[in-house]
Amino acid sequence: MAARRFSPDKNAMPSLVLQDLTRQALDVAKKGRRHRKSLSGDNYYGNRFAELKSLATEAFEQLLTPSTGDTTALAELLDSIFDPKAEATDRLSAQRELTSALRRLSRVTPASAQAPRRFP
Repeated sequence: MAARRFSPDKNAMPSLVLQDLTRQALDVAKKGRRHRKSLSGDNYYGNRFAELKSLATEAFEQLLTPSTGDTTALAELLDSIFDPKAEATDRLSAQRELTSALRRLSRVTPASAQAPRRFP
């Protein structure tokens, strides 16, 4: 069975794209570990993992986050997910935290995140 390729939809929300890319990264890491292939090597799993990291970086740049702290936290989670040397449990817990944070941030409307409230 061929691996599922992800072609990001131009109109998809970046948070949904990130969630899907991190899920795919977990799958690639799991299969690479099963076949005893390095994620940092020059092989199918290493190249696919690097491609997913590149797509995730592009999606991350499109995110609208209300604060620098949120941006930093998301970047650290992405870094631990796409670290080729990370343990499977660490990668999974970071992906779960990232999904939770993205869902929390998606409830904040972009207009309220960027424009301060004014009193009459």
